[in-house]
Formats: sequence, structure tokens, C-alpha cells
Amino acid sequence: MTTIHETFVPKWSSDTAAKSSKETSQQRDVWMASLKSKTFGGWPEIADSLDTKTIAEHEVDGMKVAAIEFTSQSPYRLTMFAVTPKSSEQAKAVNVVVLDQQAWQSVAAGLAAQLPETLPGVTPDEQEWKRLQVDSATAPTVYVAPRGVGLTEWSRDPVKRTHIRRRFMLLGQTAAAMQIYDVVRAMKAIETLSSFKNAELTLHGDGDAAHWSLLASLFNDRVHQISLTDLPLRNRDAPDLLNISRFTELPQIAWMAADRVQRMELSGSNMEQWKREFSAIEKDDSSVTFAKVPSN
Repeated sequence: MTTIHETFVPKWSSDTAAKSSKETSQQRDVWMASLKSKTFGGWPEIADSLDTKTIAEHEVDGMKVAAIEFTSQSPYRLTMFAVTPKSSEQAKAVNVVVLDQQAWQSVAAGLAAQLPETLPGVTPDEQEWKRLQVDSATAPTVYVAPRGVGLTEWSRDPVKRTHIRRRFMLLGQTAAAMQIYDVVRAMKAIETLSSFKNAELTLHGDGDAAHWSLLASLFNDRVHQISLTDLPLRNRDAPDLLNISRFTELPQIAWMAADRVQRMELSGSNMEQWKREFSAIEKDDSSVTFAKVPSN
């Protein structure tokens, strides 16, 4: 794979990175302004009405399963799925699990066991449903699939997916930037639901979804915890975002996100590399933790 394109524009240098939590805080406003104007400038200036609606609901084994539609950005009406203990009338905390296509396939199979009409073409899996029950036993879980994932999947043909990515860039946007926007909007939609309106949010993501979750957390003050697995270490290994390598790298974004939440947990195959990145800056708290992923 050629990398000549990486030399066309000067990249951000780690020599300018903050060396302490105080310096990181001072740079936060600059980074956020650059993200909004240079990377997410294609986001709508005026957001569409969310128009959040529950379109299907089922109760089983002390759990309530609901399919909830909302408008992220016209014409996209996205569907998120909530699995809630029936005893949780007013939840204090909600787990928001952001799904990439691989994660969607397993989660959708479990959800289809209870909402088959909402997930046509998905083969129900009772064992997967039992796993979802366990995951939501103590707190509600909302599963979010941004555009291009799950019910709105564009294509599984690698060539077509590449063409789609390129076409978005020609329009001054990237698929990943729009997917991050969808996660931001999903969290806003969750806040409109009466049983979740006062709940603190914990964001979960794996791989590409970890990247989307990290960036989305910067745009919602209700996120109190973030749990990320296999978060890419560098922009070049992450989903495409315009201009981002010109002014920052993923460790700087992770530091900024960690300063906004009570706890950030990083895990996965590159955990040791992330440990080294965080050891390079003086953290005056223990908000960032590292965990091993249990072997299957």
C-alpha cells in the first residue's frame, strides 16, 4: 500500500504535544475548535428534529426490549435498541454500546429472538439473547448502529465500500465523520426518553466503534465513563477523518476525552502501547485504567 499521500501536507508533530495535564487542558479549546471547523465542518449547522419514537416493544423474562427510531440527519432514520430490566423505571446509568458491522451481526441475532419483525432477514439466536440479558441485568443497555451499519448497511462488496468512502470525501465529508455524528445524535435521542432522561451515560466501543465513541464523547456532557477495546493508536490506522493529522493525533484526543469523564477504560491487543502513551504525560488522577480482554 502506498503512503505517498501522507507527505502532501505537513503532519502534526509530537514535539508540540502537551507534557502535562495542565498543558493538555490549555490545548483542549484549540483542539476542539479545529475538530469542529476542519474535521467536522460537514456536520449540519442546524440539527434536524430527533422525532424519537418507539416502533416495537416486547417484554420477556423480566426484561423489556424496545426498537427506537430517531432522525440523525435527513434522510437517515436510525434505529437503536434498548434492553432494560423492567424494574428500571428511572435509570441512573445507561450503557450505550456503539456497534460496527461485526458487532452488529451478533447483537442483531440476539435482538431478533425478541423482535423478529423489526429485524427481517436476521436469524434469531437464543444464546446471544441470553448474553444480552446478562449484559443488561443491572443497568439498561442501548445498542447504537450508525449509518452504514446494520439496517442501513451500504454494501458488503469491498470495492463498492471503497467507492462510497471516496465519494463522501469528494463532498467534503467522510463516512466516519457522519457515523460519529450519528453516535452524538443517538445520545441526544436517549436523553429524550423519559426513563433515561436523568441517566449518566457509559460509552462502549470496539475497533472502529471505539474510535467513533471516543470522538463522540467530546460532544456530550452526560458521558461519565468510556470503555474502549482495540482503539487505534494513530490516525492512519483509524477510520478516515479529514485534516485531523494536521493538528493532533489519537493519544491527544484520548487525553482530552479522559479529562472530561470520571473513568476511561482501555483494553485490547494494543493495551501496552496505550499504557506507554499515557505514561508520557503527567496524569494527576487515576481516571484512565487498562484491562485485559478475557479470552474466549
